[in-house]
Amino acid sequence: MKLRKGTHSETAQHREEAERRHEQMTAEHTVSRTAAEHEVTKLRKELSDANAKLKNAANAVALEAEQRANQKVAHLATQYEQRSSELRGSLEADCKRIVDDTVEYARKGMEGFKKEEQAVIQEMRAVDRNPRLLNSTFNFKSKQRN
Repeated sequence: MKLRKGTHSETAQHREEAERRHEQMTAEHTVSRTAAEHEVTKLRKELSDANAKLKNAANAVALEAEQRANQKVAHLATQYEQRSSELRGSLEADCKRIVDDTVEYARKGMEGFKKEEQAVIQEMRAVDRNPRLLNSTFNFKSKQRN
């Protein structure tokens, strides 16, 4: 085996070559790293935009659902108000009929009481005019009891 002795200029040349390769690799690495950082930044922006769109879509869906719920509540409230009004009207009509029936019953009762009262008054006047009638009425009633 023969060792080759290199000159100082060969060694310097190898060193320069190594340095140039190192610089080239460093430059390539820097370019690669810059490109990767740029790609990462770009992907982060896309992700941020996608999240914003998703959030907007979710808000739109939630708003639409809220509007539908409000419409349904308003519709049901209207139905309940109508039914309540119908029931109130029916109750008022029933109450009026019951009051009218009660007043009519009381009026007829008073008419009957007045007729009875007039009959008693006439009977008492008749007895006052004819005392014998009082004795005969009293005797008739006594016989009925026995």
